[in-house]
Amino acid sequence: MGYYFALRLETALQRNAERQGRQRIPEKGVLATYRRLQCPKRAEGFDLLHYVRSVGGERFVVEDWCDEF
Repeated sequence: MGYYFALRLETALQRNAERQGRQRIPEKGVLATYRRLQCPKRAEGFDLLHYVRSVGGERFVVEDWCDEF
């Protein structure tokens, strides 16, 4: 089973900027990771996939996977 957490780049940068000390990642690290991010595929061996989206703050919604995401 897999969960794909997809955030817009702007959201990821904003959340990272709110972190303190060692929890904060250099912006270039966030950007490099974002560029490498790929959606998972069932063909990779996942029996189930779920899409997770942020609905503000620390709240998330888990949705059934759609190959069109």
